[in-house]
Amino acid sequence: MSNDSIPYIIRLALICFLASTYDPLLATDFESNAIRLKDSEQVISLHNHLSLATETSDSAFDADRLKHLDFVSPRPFPWYKVLGDSTLWVTFTLQSDLSELSIFYLTIKNAYLHFAQVFVEVEGKVKTLHQHTYKDVDPENRLMNYPTWKIQVPPTGKTRVFVKIRDQESRTRIASSLKSTSDFIRYSYLELGGATAYVLFLGFVIILILYLTLYSKQYYVLLYASYIFFLALDFLALKGVGQAYLWHGVDFLVNNIRSLSHIFMVITGSLFFSRFYYFRKSAFWVKRFFEYSAYSLIPVAMFYGVHLFTDQFSTFYQYVWIVLRIYMLLVLIVHVYLAIKKVVPYYLSIAFFLPIITFLIQAFFVPDDRFNTITTWLIANIYFVGIGLEVFVWSFYVLGQLVQQKKEQDRLQKGLKKLQQKNDELSEKNQQRQSATNILVLKSKAKVEVDQLVYIKSDGHYVEFHLKDRKRPEIDRNTIKEIQESLPPQSFVRIHRSYIVNMRYIKSIYASKVMLHNGEEISVSRKFKLNLQEVLN
Repeated sequence: MSNDSIPYIIRLALICFLASTYDPLLATDFESNAIRLKDSEQVISLHNHLSLATETSDSAFDADRLKHLDFVSPRPFPWYKVLGDSTLWVTFTLQSDLSELSIFYLTIKNAYLHFAQVFVEVEGKVKTLHQHTYKDVDPENRLMNYPTWKIQVPPTGKTRVFVKIRDQESRTRIASSLKSTSDFIRYSYLELGGATAYVLFLGFVIILILYLTLYSKQYYVLLYASYIFFLALDFLALKGVGQAYLWHGVDFLVNNIRSLSHIFMVITGSLFFSRFYYFRKSAFWVKRFFEYSAYSLIPVAMFYGVHLFTDQFSTFYQYVWIVLRIYMLLVLIVHVYLAIKKVVPYYLSIAFFLPIITFLIQAFFVPDDRFNTITTWLIANIYFVGIGLEVFVWSFYVLGQLVQQKKEQDRLQKGLKKLQQKNDELSEKNQQRQSATNILVLKSKAKVEVDQLVYIKSDGHYVEFHLKDRKRPEIDRNTIKEIQESLPPQSFVRIHRSYIVNMRYIKSIYASKVMLHNGEEISVSRKFKLNLQEVLN
C-alpha cells in the first residue's frame, strides 16, 4: 500500500463514521419510537416521535394502505415542508401504561393551514376526528389560532394517531405539540391573557396618542395612531380572533387581511416619519424616500380591490410580502443613517432591530415541549413581544416629543400675549399721530398701512401684502428680504422663507404652524422658528 493511499483511507473511514452517526431520514420502527405514557400529566417532546410520509394525490384515509407506506423520521425534524398538490401523512404511537383513560391535546402550530384531519386507531378500530380548514374554524377546536384535536388514550394499550395535511402554500409549517389536559389549560389561559393584555396595551397607546394629538393640535400624529391600529388588526388576524369573530366567512379578508394590514402600516408609518422628523438638507432625501414609499403602495392597496371583485391574482399577497420585507430592511438602514446624522436617537434604530430578530427566531425556532409553559409561550409569541417593545419605545419617544412641543407652544403663546399687549399699548399712544413710519410705500407707488398688514407672502419675484379689511392682496414686484428690513421688528416676524406675520393678528401658536384671527393657518419652518422664539422671549 502506498503512502498516498493512507490519507484516502482515513478520509473514507471518517465519512463512513459521520454517515453512521447522522442520518436525516431514518426508517420508522413504530414499536421503538412509541411515546410511553407513565403519567397523565407527562410532558411530551412530540417531534422526536413523529414519522412522515407523502402521497402525490389527495388520498383518503385507509389504515391498511398507510401501514405499508414508507414512513420516515427526519432528524432534525423539519418545521416546514413544501407540499404542493401532495398529501402529507404524519403519525405517532402512544403506549399507555396508565390504569385509566387519559386525554391529550394535539396542536399544529400553523394558523393558516388549509386542511388537516386526525384519525385515531385503537385496537383496529378507527375514530375520525373533526376536519380543519383555515376559512371555517370552530373556536372550540383550536388553541387561539392553531388547529387542535382532543386525543383520548385508553388505558394499557396502544393508540396510533394519523394526521392528514394538505396545503398549497409555498411552504407549510408542520411544527406540532401534544399536551396533557392541565398543561393545555395553562397554556390556553396564558395565550388568552397575553393576547388580551397585548390588545389592551395597543388600545391604551392609541387612546393616549389621540388625547395628546387633540391637546397639542399636531394632527399628523394620527398617522401613528393608525399605524398601531393596523398593527392590532394584524395581531388579531394572526391569533385567529378576527378570523373567528370579526371577519368569519369573508374569504377575501381571511386570505388577505394580514398583507393588507401590513400595507397600510407601511403607508401610515411612512407618512408619519416624513412629517415627524426634522430633515436637514443632507438628509432631505430620506423624507422623499418615506413619501414615495407610501405613495407607491397606495396603488398596491387599490389592486386588492381588483382581487376582491374579480377573485383573481390569488397569489398576489406572496409578492407583497417580499416587497414589504425589503422595505422593512431599508427602513432599518435609513434609521441607522438618521441616528448617525443625529436626526433620531440611537435607541430608536435599535428598536427597529427587535421585530426583525424576533421574526427570524419565531420563523425558524420551535420551542421543545420540555420547556416550561411560560418559556414555550414566550418563544411562540416572541415576534409580537419584539413588536410590543418597539411600539413602547417609539410611543415613549413620540409622546415625549408631543409633550415637549406642547410646553413650548404654551410658552410661545404666553410670550405672544405679552407682546401683543405691549404693541396695543404703543398703538394707543401713537394712534393720534400719523407718521411716515406707519406707511409702507411699495415699488408700484401703492401705499400700505403697516398696522393693517396681517401677513406678507413671497411668490417668486412678487410679494403679496394681505391686509385686514381687504379680500384681495396688494401685489408688488419685490423681495421678502427687502420688505422685512422696512418693517418694525417688534411687530413683524418671519416664520417661513415665504411668510412674514404681524404678531398682532396671531391667535394661536402651534409646534409647526400659527393660526391667525381670520382662521388662516401658516406653516412655521424649523429654520425660522428660532426667530419667533427670540421675539417672544
